[in-house]
Amino acid sequence: MMVNISGFLVLLAVTLLAISLLVYRMRSVAPKGEALLIAECISQSSWHGPLREAQLETWQQTDIMHQSDYYFILTFTLEIARQKQQKSAAFIIRSADIGLLKRGSRVLVKYQGLHAKRIAVVEVRFNEK
Repeated sequence: MMVNISGFLVLLAVTLLAISLLVYRMRSVAPKGEALLIAECISQSSWHGPLREAQLETWQQTDIMHQSDYYFILTFTLEIARQKQQKSAAFIIRSADIGLLKRGSRVLVKYQGLHAKRIAVVEVRFNEK
């Protein structure tokens, strides 16, 4: 009984190539939308950037939770290089604090780059205006 080793090796090589391409594709897909904002929120301690105060405009609850708290997408007005910009970033809000969100509240924001390529909310100041 003779085993066709060359056919087996070709099949093995094609299978390994397909698996490699699939893994590469899965790793190279960057998060977008809410997922990107949440990823920046989670990773904010690992990247550098100045902190600025901004004014909260709107907020939207996501379906993504951390323990019993929800991620929210906060939209705010931020001044960078003497230019007011409207930006959005994710932030975890405790369930008990959701009712404290108010338009005009101050938020502390960390950003990177003149156009805030990366941006994250560090703190929401619920009781200040």
